[in-house]
Amino acid sequence: MKQRLLMLTLLGVAWNLAFVSPLAAQAESAPQEAEILIFSISSHTVTESAGTLKVQVSTFSPILAVRINDQPRKTRKGASLLWLPVPYRLIPGENFFKVEVETELGRAEETLTVVYDTPEMQRQAEVGDPFSLITILGYTASDNIDKAASGQARGDTTSVILVPTYRFDLLEDSSLSLSGILMADHQHHGEHKSKEILLGQFSVEWLEKNTRLGELSFKLGSNEAGTWEVPHTSTPRHSFSKDYKQASREDSVTIKAKQATDPDTSWEQQLDLKQKDVAGSTDDDGLETHLQLAYVTPFSGIKTTLQGTLVNKDLKGQYDDAIDVKARIKLSYTWPLP
Repeated sequence: MKQRLLMLTLLGVAWNLAFVSPLAAQAESAPQEAEILIFSISSHTVTESAGTLKVQVSTFSPILAVRINDQPRKTRKGASLLWLPVPYRLIPGENFFKVEVETELGRAEETLTVVYDTPEMQRQAEVGDPFSLITILGYTASDNIDKAASGQARGDTTSVILVPTYRFDLLEDSSLSLSGILMADHQHHGEHKSKEILLGQFSVEWLEKNTRLGELSFKLGSNEAGTWEVPHTSTPRHSFSKDYKQASREDSVTIKAKQATDPDTSWEQQLDLKQKDVAGSTDDDGLETHLQLAYVTPFSGIKTTLQGTLVNKDLKGQYDDAIDVKARIKLSYTWPLP
């Protein structure tokens, strides 16, 4: 009986050594790994290349050694809380500081980052990347593509839209931008091929930010629409593809000036000249002139936009010498979140 009790006791001790001891070791090592705190009390982003990084080290046991970027730093003997000034001279962009701390119970390492935000980087962030491309793919299924009163005509259409933009930054406050839009669709059923549309638009714009009129831009643009026509006829063809006959074309000139008198108040003037040519119709052919004036200002905490537009249509058809005058008031208010 005593031998059996002795065997059970030995088995219990072995159980504790095999399972309890590792858990106890983990419990003891966990505080050792987390007992060193390293962080920066300085700004993460700075606008000056020279300055001082302030590093704080907090531990639960005396600090034995501190190294910053592999360079030893002097510490007070027996200290468990340190504020370390680190003079620096930064390069544009991200700068890294490796901080290593050793105590009687273990060691820890932390990499602190300081971003030097130069005026050039700030300007680049405002204007964005010089090149962008937006791509839109679409699919449409219709059981009555001809919109007929009787019968059904199945139509499946795949469309793609490409919007590329490229900007040349010539001077600090000047840029030249090229942009375009290309839209095309494909009819999956051959009998509806004539319904395919091709739309192309291209523009070149010069922007000058600091002038006596404020931000001034000059833009030349052209857009053209066409429909599929094979075999070809004598109808004027689309500039992008001769398989499409030209449905309409518009060439335009835009001059725009925006002047801010303060951060919340601005004046905006815009002049558009549009030369239109619509195939098979003279009513919409001719020159349209758009003059737009806008004033934006806060009024009792509400962003108020006053806008007036004058449209002069010098067309060849029944709308010859027509004049449209439009006025608009827009109110905008942002509700603060609690």
